[in-house]
Amino acid sequence: MFTLIALVLFTGYFNVLIFTMVGAFLGIMDTVYQIAFMSMFPEVIEPGQHSKAYSLSSLIWPISAAVMAPVAAFMIENFEFGIAMLMLFNAFSFGIAAIMETTIRLDEKLNTSKVSGLQFVEDLKEGFRYYKVEKGILGIGILFAAFSFVYMTHDLLRMPYFINSDTLTIQDYSFLITAGSVGRILGGIIHYTFKYPPNKRYLIAIFVYFSVEIMSASMLYLPYLLMVGISFIVGLLSVTSYNIRMTATQVYIPAHMRGRVNSVQGLLWNIGAIFGAILMGGIAEYSSLDYRFIMLLAAIVSVGAIILIPVRMKHEFKKIYNADI
Repeated sequence: MFTLIALVLFTGYFNVLIFTMVGAFLGIMDTVYQIAFMSMFPEVIEPGQHSKAYSLSSLIWPISAAVMAPVAAFMIENFEFGIAMLMLFNAFSFGIAAIMETTIRLDEKLNTSKVSGLQFVEDLKEGFRYYKVEKGILGIGILFAAFSFVYMTHDLLRMPYFINSDTLTIQDYSFLITAGSVGRILGGIIHYTFKYPPNKRYLIAIFVYFSVEIMSASMLYLPYLLMVGISFIVGLLSVTSYNIRMTATQVYIPAHMRGRVNSVQGLLWNIGAIFGAILMGGIAEYSSLDYRFIMLLAAIVSVGAIILIPVRMKHEFKKIYNADI
């Protein structure tokens, strides 16, 4: 797919509608892959090693982003077909990943029941029924749907802010991304090296949630060097939040329900992202509000969700986050 996109871009052809449809198709494939990966990954980890495994896993993306963000910005700004070249690199990278994944050996517990009608609808229903029993897992799903709303707003507006700035450039934006990625790398190393006390994980997660949302929403008001520093801190804290959540939830959810629950969570998170893109993107397009102020407005959703869900449901969240795994 990426090879085909690259070849098309090399011809100079571009159509917004067609590339939007291609993006939607890639989004579908990515969603299916992510659900499969999230459900299978805990099964290949030895008992008692989940925290370290997720710490190592969380290092991979930041390292790639730290290296590729400035490289991508340089190629886009200095080469006529820079994006096409990046698509070819994507194709090569995905090819390597696919080859490596063929070496995975796992005795999967397959669902051998007869499939009838729209089975995925039944799977979603089972996931929602599990939510009725496990209020904490439901709270996590809704909380991260709110976070997805805000993250999509940031992704949508942060780069245009740099592009339209009189003093900042897209290269400056790439260094901001790199700083966040370096923070994630350091956070992953810390999380791998030090095991947080199980009875403190909930409090750590709440502190991280508030800190990340407030700093992410306000960093663009700061001088550039402070932006970079805040981005580094946000990256460091974010990977801590990720590791606590993924380690706790994926171990807590029974293996036979993991795929169904992850599907519902993916649905909720994508709904949050879609609403964020449409609502906040519409405000940015049809109002004269500063992009930075719109990002502050979006933070009301995430900060409000933190107060209403994990803070108010502390007993349900502690049961999951503070489990000794």
